[in-house]
Amino acid sequence: ASDVYKRQLYGALLELKGLPGSRIGSAAGRGSTAIAGLSKGSAPYARLISQVTAGRALSTGHYSVPAILWMQGESDAGNPNYAAQLRQLFADLDADVRVAAGQAQTVQFYICLPATPDVAQAQRQVAATMPNVHIGCDTAKLPKSDGTHLTARGSFAAGCALGALIAKPDPD
Repeated sequence: ASDVYKRQLYGALLELKGLPGSRIGSAAGRGSTAIAGLSKGSAPYARLISQVTAGRALSTGHYSVPAILWMQGESDAGNPNYAAQLRQLFADLDADVRVAAGQAQTVQFYICLPATPDVAQAQRQVAATMPNVHIGCDTAKLPKSDGTHLTARGSFAAGCALGALIAKPDPD
């Protein structure tokens, strides 16, 4: 299976290489943080928006944020409000990222479901009700070092699954 993932990832990278323009990646995440600590008004939220603004300032041409990858939820096990909080966070991020990036197009969110069943179910509910939210992988099925955190092989598989989904013209 790893050869298939390598071909998918390499193919996606080759497609990006042939496109005009530059690519900027950013990792604004914060580990072991419940969704309330990532929502609008938090330091991680402000950091993500400031990184989008900085990326736009560095751009010498067209700039946009087409997608945000989402791998979060273990700290929210048992949170009965998780789905509503995630829905609000994604709506806030879409609005604020579009302003910061100066773009009209909706930001797409690609989720890797956590191994926490109630949070994974809440994320599925959000994806079912928001057309710009897509499930990219299920980490419950991937190798973990401690029952929660992915091994290198698990991270690689998650990245390949997300890349394959993002590369599709219609991810659903």
